[in-house]
Amino acid sequence: MAGPVERGIYLASRSPRRRELLVQIGVRFHLLLFRARPGEGPDVDEISMPGELPDLYVERMARAKADAGWRRMLQRNLPFAPVLAADTTVALDGKIYEKPVDRREAFEMLESLSGHTHEVLTAVALKQDDWVESALSRSEVRFKTLSAREIEQYVATGESDDKAGAYAIQGRAARFVIELRGSYTGVMGLPLYETAELLEDSARRFQLVVESAPSALVMIGPSGAIEMLTWWRDHWGIENRSHYVRDVTLKEDACQIYKGHAPQNFAALRNALLALLRLQGYENMAAALRDCGWNLQRLLAMLGNYKK
Repeated sequence: MAGPVERGIYLASRSPRRRELLVQIGVRFHLLLFRARPGEGPDVDEISMPGELPDLYVERMARAKADAGWRRMLQRNLPFAPVLAADTTVALDGKIYEKPVDRREAFEMLESLSGHTHEVLTAVALKQDDWVESALSRSEVRFKTLSAREIEQYVATGESDDKAGAYAIQGRAARFVIELRGSYTGVMGLPLYETAELLEDSARRFQLVVESAPSALVMIGPSGAIEMLTWWRDHWGIENRSHYVRDVTLKEDACQIYKGHAPQNFAALRNALLALLRLQGYENMAAALRDCGWNLQRLLAMLGNYKK
């Protein structure tokens, strides 16, 4: 049975560069774009906090985007798959250079980077269920001294628009670079080594959950499973089919159904049930319950035999 990474992932990014880089290493993906609705703010506020260090800022942004992507997947009732997100920023002497708000600011950014060595930090984050992990790529880029005319001509091309630090190394700005130390793909916006490591770690974790599922179910026992599923059913209104059930993190509410069971036992049971459901082709609890006539005993029988 193929794991989620083999089936594909969601890329929570509009960047064509990141799409191209995933294709380069053979990763199957589907775009998960954030669509703004009237009256809604952005999914992620990308403003840095006062005094925030560049590496902490960029990693916070990547993880926030992965979290936002996971929420969007749930809201749209999409098939479950890991969500990949990334964020890139440029830093010089501790100052964060985000995306320029206009071309005047783009000119000022490039003027500041001219003749200096700056850092390019790209964080990549991967989220699946309750698990989210991130990695940071740090590179140094040295620019030649740029004349005002060179900066004006470059900014006029529009290539600096919506780019951290107001330049794209894979484009015309390549002629500004004297030296690069680190990851070229990281400077582009998606460090492929770190990305591949996260995807491989996700695949290993999924396999471990699948392998531990039967023992987790036996540990809790059928009564614990019935209690959990009954609460899950009632909480989400499955009994009258008035709500669509999504296997979201139940967090604090989840602990209340156990009456003495440790929270970690609930997490083990929850992950085991979801893993077994997905191995049988179900993307969520509602789909499995529909096939079982909304009967919890039949659902447990379908998942396997349990011993007291």
